[in-house]
Amino acid sequence: GLDGTASDIDSEASVDVLSREITARAMEVMAHRRPENRNLGAVLLAAQSAVHLERIGDGAVDAASTLSSLDPTPVTGVLVELERIGRLVATMTEKAVEAFVHQDAELASEVEVLGDQLEAQREQVLEELVEAHEAGVGNGSLLRLDRISRRLGRAGEHAVESVDDVVTLVTGAYAAPVE
Repeated sequence: GLDGTASDIDSEASVDVLSREITARAMEVMAHRRPENRNLGAVLLAAQSAVHLERIGDGAVDAASTLSSLDPTPVTGVLVELERIGRLVATMTEKAVEAFVHQDAELASEVEVLGDQLEAQREQVLEELVEAHEAGVGNGSLLRLDRISRRLGRAGEHAVESVDDVVTLVTGAYAAPVE
């Protein structure tokens, strides 16, 4: 089973890329075919979105579990940033669901922009963690904080991947998976 280690998260990401590529190509084919195939694409998209939502939930549970075992005192600045990231991921997830429900490619594009913001915030957290490590502050907590950041980042990636599928279904344009 997966225990949330870096190699597990990377392995999950590799499987997700392959799964997304297969799904997106299938939807692209359906989008260019007869209208009844578009309905089949919507069913495929719903199934794929359910998987993304489940993984977003799993990441949130893992992040919360990791957070509960953390001594927050030496790294409160990072915790503030992680809270912002968590709120951003929640917004991305809400917008991704709305984009799916309304098959709204424009709203899906907003989620992709938020994904870029998420990546920038995660880079800032990583810089703060490195600085804390170099200063010898919160050493026992730093790996846990990195794990939380990675899990939240992965949850955000699932939101982006789900809206990529919406764009493919709505426009018929294939969005290559991000590795």
